Amino acid sequence: MRETALSVHNLYFKYPDYPDFSSRILFDSINLEVERGSLSVLIGRPDSGKTTLSRILGGLIPRFTGGELRGEISVNGKNIADYKPYDLIKDIGLVFQNPEEEIFTTRCDTEIAFALESLGMAGEEIAEKVENSLSAVGMRNYKEKNPVYLSGGEKKKLLMASLFAVDPDIWVFDEVFEELDPWIRKIVLSYVAEKKKTVIILTSKWLDIYGEFADRLLILESAKLHCFTGDEYAGFSEAIRLYGLVPEKIKKPVSVSGGRNKNADTLLKIRELRFSYDNKDDFTVEIDSFKLVKGEITGLIGRNGSGKSTFAKIICGLLNHNNGIITGKTGTPLSPEYLNRLVGYLFQNPDFQIFLPTVGEELKIGLKYLGKPVHEMDDAVSEAIRLFDLPEASAPASLISYGTKRKLQAAIYYLLHRSIIILDEADSGLSISDLVSLVNNLYSEDTALVVITHDLDTITRLADRIIFMEKGKINRIYYQDEFTDLNKFRSSIR
Repeated sequence: MRETALSVHNLYFKYPDYPDFSSRILFDSINLEVERGSLSVLIGRPDSGKTTLSRILGGLIPRFTGGELRGEISVNGKNIADYKPYDLIKDIGLVFQNPEEEIFTTRCDTEIAFALESLGMAGEEIAEKVENSLSAVGMRNYKEKNPVYLSGGEKKKLLMASLFAVDPDIWVFDEVFEELDPWIRKIVLSYVAEKKKTVIILTSKWLDIYGEFADRLLILESAKLHCFTGDEYAGFSEAIRLYGLVPEKIKKPVSVSGGRNKNADTLLKIRELRFSYDNKDDFTVEIDSFKLVKGEITGLIGRNGSGKSTFAKIICGLLNHNNGIITGKTGTPLSPEYLNRLVGYLFQNPDFQIFLPTVGEELKIGLKYLGKPVHEMDDAVSEAIRLFDLPEASAPASLISYGTKRKLQAAIYYLLHRSIIILDEADSGLSISDLVSLVNNLYSEDTALVVITHDLDTITRLADRIIFMEKGKINRIYYQDEFTDLNKFRSSIR
């Protein structure tokens, strides 16, 4: 039997209560023993407490948040209550779900070097580790780049590189792999398996690659933790279905356009578009031809940093293209201001878009600007909360989980009835069931949906067409008859 690397006994936790809002019990008598060198995958729905658990293990909660914590937690035999987080840097390392909370320098190399300097390493050793860790995640040429200009997936790769450099005994990944290229997933998991690292992956959905490496599956539900081994359930798939984390069948909205219908009403058309960032680098987005039509679901895929989010921000008017033309259904050129009213864009990071005190106020703000009567707003908010499975209207918006914030983003645009809605990495932090429900709620015959994702399995079952972007350009457009064979489709985009 292997040595215990991490143990949790009788864990109880509850966040502080707030005016008009009572926090629920997140963990109630949770027990967990993690063997050294094992890889555990912990699955739970949004708001089940995965992120909170990871930060408790790292000594961050309740130190920086408050709340009632009971029970004992030890990492490498150390009771974490006796240590400050920085004293555990070589024992346990976390990659956050939201990379913006963890990145704070203005260069990629200094971001990695910071922790190494804190450990008192010599300059030559730091330089070597920075070089090697950036190379390990395919970011060798990013040393001098400001992380603010990285894509969401690239920021997570940078944080992974930092973990490679520090090389703690226990690695904790909080909703990290969903936004990464498949080849980076393989590199990281192969490395930790080869080095016999102790790994805990927190996620809202099961990825096939986990089955190649996982020793144990943990399911967090209703403040309890349920443990399964591969011997109990072959491949863990039965346990996942047992708890309803994977739908038996994905119900796709009935498409009007079918992806190839040339007579479908055009909502937006792009010709000869060119965009580059000022004072950033030589990255450009070049789109010769593109259109969105009513009733169509478009998947947008591509490697981290291929320009997907930049393209989305151009479509919704947040970025002004340098050259080219964007027109509407009448052929009239559309200004960025008009695009802002036409297109709803769900940011990859929901914290960039949610800023009001409560869930109810977030849902109402757009309706207020539209001049809706109070009783209509109240009815609409109640409907959105029910439809998108959101917390009560009085719940503090800043305290709901990352995945639930994504559902809140979607509910806001559902109420605003935008003609085009773009979901940027919307499946990160959501279960497959949550994503499918969200897409079905937003879909209508008068709306065009664009779903940016790395989940090829789900998007092939939802989309009418899939666009593959590479180096800022549309490399190829696939239609339904071209991606029904998932294995063949995956091979075509490698």
